[in-house]
Amino acid sequence: MGGLGKTTLAQLVYNDDRVKQHFDHQSWFCVSEGFDITKITQYIYGSLTSEVCNITDLDILQVKLKTALSGRKFLFVFDDVWTVKEGEWELLSQPFESGGHGSKIIVTTRDKGVAAGMDKGVADWMGTLESQHLMPLSEENCWLLFSKHAFKNAGVTADLSLEMIGKQIAKKCKALPLAAKSLGGLLRSEPNIEKWEEVLNVKDPQVILQYRGFAILCMFNTSSHQLSSYPPSKSLRFKD
Repeated sequence: MGGLGKTTLAQLVYNDDRVKQHFDHQSWFCVSEGFDITKITQYIYGSLTSEVCNITDLDILQVKLKTALSGRKFLFVFDDVWTVKEGEWELLSQPFESGGHGSKIIVTTRDKGVAAGMDKGVADWMGTLESQHLMPLSEENCWLLFSKHAFKNAGVTADLSLEMIGKQIAKKCKALPLAAKSLGGLLRSEPNIEKWEEVLNVKDPQVILQYRGFAILCMFNTSSHQLSSYPPSKSLRFKD
């Protein structure tokens, strides 16, 4: 299920100063629908060497990555992995075995099969892996998260009418942290009953988020750690 906070939790770990001190290198790759081993390997190699990598021969690329990783303790995050075919984890991770002892890999996914496939693919050299399954928020916590973002402006919390509508909106967030946070942030700038009732009367809150431009904001809200892994001369292209 999307919106539970898998990426957010991984970001907290990735950006923690104590974690950074523990590893020689960190790299974050947003995978999404396409699990392209060559592109992922190119990206990791480029982040390690600060070079633009245009090598397309996977065998050559993996040899170079293996050399670049040799003895270096790394943390790799593969975020939002949708699907992985049988044997792809094993193939992707072959160069990783040259990394330093204590290297780690974090994968976020909505698919239990992806997690199970990774267990099989890298457990032999990385050790025991534990899957963490995030659960939806309780109704109370969903409301607290929503209200934290919706009622941040001074004086708004005094409006009991907004609070009553807000509690109903929070229920429509389906206990998803991302929806509660996003809708709360949207309504914070519009503290009037008419706008709040407009959101309440929409069956799917995601429609409001997309309509008000939240889909675009989320797309460009790329974390600094993702962009910093690209070499300075690397050009990024966005597809609409």
